[in-house]
Amino acid sequence: MNRLLLGSAVDVLRREITTGSVDMVYSDPPFGNEQVWAGKAGSFDDRWEWSAASAQGWEALNRHSAAAAALLAAVARTAPARAYLGVMAGIVTELRRVLKLTGTLWLHFDDTMGAELRLLCTAIFGPGLEAGTLVWKRTLGGHANAKSFGRVHDTIACYARSPAALWRLWRLGTIGGDPCSPGWEYRFDTFAEAAPLAQGDKERVGYPTQKPVALIEELIRAATLRGNMVLDPTCGSGTALVAAQRLNRNWTGIDLSPDAIATAEKRLEIARPKQAAFDFGEVA
Repeated sequence: MNRLLLGSAVDVLRREITTGSVDMVYSDPPFGNEQVWAGKAGSFDDRWEWSAASAQGWEALNRHSAAAAALLAAVARTAPARAYLGVMAGIVTELRRVLKLTGTLWLHFDDTMGAELRLLCTAIFGPGLEAGTLVWKRTLGGHANAKSFGRVHDTIACYARSPAALWRLWRLGTIGGDPCSPGWEYRFDTFAEAAPLAQGDKERVGYPTQKPVALIEELIRAATLRGNMVLDPTCGSGTALVAAQRLNRNWTGIDLSPDAIATAEKRLEIARPKQAAFDFGEVA
């Protein structure tokens, strides 16, 4: 049930992941900020050029919503931005396919391409199926400059595969109120405790942009039950997979980098399931 798969997300999803087989997707993809990120355990390139994957993604987006595709094409004024959004459209289209009707996508991004990604996901999943967004304060300070404020947070947006997935979140206790009405409140009692990793934190493995396990555990508890399948199509060092394993969920991880797969494999070898982990859904 648990697999680490090497390759591009779209290709592996199409080849290896069955339609309607996944309960939750967590993805912390490259943010489209045109940088090369490097650490002692590996690196990844967040620079983008037009490719066949970009073209195929734009075609898929246009099939879902020609209006959204036209709007995104108008606001994505640079060639790298258009290339990036095309690849992400292809990935999100495949993620929607592999989710169960009760499944959810949790997409992690910053404000580099955040507005564009939210429009893209709404076009692909359909109106009314964004379950909400969470703000994670990832640093205590930010370096402002003449052109922008300092960046101190990331956003995690949740998209439901169908109305049944919204009801499932409500039954698991993740959201309060009527899931058919606006103004829901997320019930994350410990979310604020998922602090960013300090430079010398023993959890760090040397892979760039690594997130804390506690952060992903909070999301997995909110969206799944024990034995459910969690997929991370851009798994990096495997943080989401470690969180899933610790919480007794099944998992699948995909990454293009051999260094990422090797690092994730080492972490998963020593990650042990918790014997008595709290789950929102245990009383649902």
